[in-house]
Amino acid sequence: MFQVDELVVYGVHGVCRVKEMQEQVVNKVRQQYLVLESTGKSGSQFMVPIQNTAAMSRLTALISKEEWENLLASPAVHTSNWIADENKRKQSYRELAGSGCRETLLQTIYSIYAHRTAQKALGKRLHMCDENFLHDAEKMLSSEIEAVLGLSAPEALDYLRTSLSA
Repeated sequence: MFQVDELVVYGVHGVCRVKEMQEQVVNKVRQQYLVLESTGKSGSQFMVPIQNTAAMSRLTALISKEEWENLLASPAVHTSNWIADENKRKQSYRELAGSGCRETLLQTIYSIYAHRTAQKALGKRLHMCDENFLHDAEKMLSSEIEAVLGLSAPEALDYLRTSLSA
C-alpha cells in the first residue's frame, strides 16, 4: 500500500504525490480512497478507490535511477517494432497508454523515432496519431525521470530523447 507523501506514477497522469487517505460514502457504500495530487503544473487531484483493483493497478511506485539507466540501455528497448497498419497501431497506442509498462512505452517511442527519421529521409512526416502518442508517452515517462533524477522538465525530456535516439 502506498503511504501519504509518497510519489507514485498514476497511469497517463504521470507522477503524483499521495496527499491523503480518505473515507467517503458513495451510493450508500463507505469506501477508502487515495487522494493523489499531480506534481505537474496543473495541480490536478485524483481520487482512487482502494477497493477498485483496476484503478489501483494504474498506480506504480517510482523506479530508481539505476533501474532507469538499465532500462534505457536495454537492447529490448532499442528495437523497432513499427506496426505498418495504422488502425492496428492506433489500437496498440490506446492499449499501451493505460498500461504503464515502461519498457513497452520506451520501445514504442524508439520505434516512432526510427520511423520519423525514415519518413524525414523520404521528405514525409509522421501521422498525427503517431505525433500525439509520442508527445503523451514522452510526457508520461519524462515526468518520472524528472522526479527520480532531479532534473528540470526540459532536461528530463532531453535525457529521454538522447537515450532513445535511433
